[in-house]
Amino acid sequence: MSLGPTSCHESTTAAEALERARVGAWTLIREGSIRRELEEVAAIKDAGIDTRLLCLTTDGVEPPEAVTKGHMDFLVQRAVDLGFPFITAIQMATLNPAQRLRIDHMVGGIAPGRYADMLLLPDIKTIRPRLVISNGRVVARDGKLLAKPRRHRFPQWFHKQFTFAQPKPETFAIPTHNGQPQATVRTIDMVTPLVTREGKATLPVRNGYLQVNGEDNGRLIKAAVVEWKHQPGKVFTTPLRDWGLKRGAAATSAAWEATAIITVGANDTDMALAVSRVMELGGGSVVVVDGRVVAEMPLPIAGIISLESIEEVAASQEKFNHSLHALGVSFPNPHLSLVTLTTGAIPHCRLTESGLVNLRDGKTLGLSVE
Repeated sequence: MSLGPTSCHESTTAAEALERARVGAWTLIREGSIRRELEEVAAIKDAGIDTRLLCLTTDGVEPPEAVTKGHMDFLVQRAVDLGFPFITAIQMATLNPAQRLRIDHMVGGIAPGRYADMLLLPDIKTIRPRLVISNGRVVARDGKLLAKPRRHRFPQWFHKQFTFAQPKPETFAIPTHNGQPQATVRTIDMVTPLVTREGKATLPVRNGYLQVNGEDNGRLIKAAVVEWKHQPGKVFTTPLRDWGLKRGAAATSAAWEATAIITVGANDTDMALAVSRVMELGGGSVVVVDGRVVAEMPLPIAGIISLESIEEVAASQEKFNHSLHALGVSFPNPHLSLVTLTTGAIPHCRLTESGLVNLRDGKTLGLSVE
């Protein structure tokens, strides 16, 4: 707290959450598609502390889950089911976050000059609104939407235009210069569907190029980023271990914390086609097998936002994931595993257009360890 931060969403246990609350830090409890920590943290309700510094956050809900389970309604219901008092659970999703963001003087009050959405619930154990009133209008009744979603008008520059040439298979070849029949290089190793670490592999060299796909008993494929904003068309390719893909390739422009198209593939030809199709869509996520696009999800707004309904996006993402499952990927959500390869928010080895970044020391590294 003395260093400036006033909130934290990294508590994974009740003890960690209590530690933060006791020093006056707003503590955000995560329960969503990426992290699920509410059950572990729920014991804090028995600590006898004032819960006004506790907030609920999804930290992100994927479209398929939002459609089938819900969003904050599901999270509040989960808190109630885990034993939080009803009023406490509601406060953790409404009043407490508003006070943390210092907007409680503008929202949450039924009074002139303030905004308030109102929900009518069947009882204090069931977070399933019978009536939803927003901005003075009934917008939903008995689970059915009565008002049309607001249409957004995005400026033209939000519509992604990729200005560099489409890649070719050789774009993802990895040259070596040691003149030897093999080379030892760094790899990105998947530890979990999201967490990575730096690994190593000694791989054969043929005609001056590193042979990656299918090596290490089939555990290695290629991963690459293609930068599109600051250095359009700049590419960095690395061996990727234990992603599970046996055939085809996938690509997406929805890279976390990067202006790049990420691609992973079991062959360079499908990688090039996947990236090219993302470019043609003006942004999106694509799966290619044997030169044929088998799944795609257009994301034409800044390469990360869809213009389709959430139901359509959920269906597209499910097809994307199912396509990769059929190609050998065992991760529960391959799309999430793909888009997070560039993020600095998850340890430890990440992919950039300039090389591999070791998040322990912040150093950017090339492939060669020799």
